[in-house]
Amino acid sequence: MNITSAEFIPLSSEDTPVAGWVMRVIIHTRNLEQRAVPVVAKTGGQPVQGLMSLFEEEGLVGFLHEMPASGDELLIGYADGPMIHTGITYDPAVS
Repeated sequence: MNITSAEFIPLSSEDTPVAGWVMRVIIHTRNLEQRAVPVVAKTGGQPVQGLMSLFEEEGLVGFLHEMPASGDELLIGYADGPMIHTGITYDPAVS
């Protein structure tokens, strides 16, 4: 799985598709293997909820219930395997 970058986008209460989600996470990928086992991700210790494929480009989008802490790393993997360190961290100055 090749993760090229990620975007952390804060949501206002008017933007959120589900009450309680405070941030959209867009994960840009290359050569994502399609498997029956779902892809899972987390930022710091917090799971990325509602993870789904992007239609307009290669990647995934999901949501967080809490704002991550500065420096929290994005981890990703398949539900039946280990989480992979991406080296991508949340920086509130970039959001």
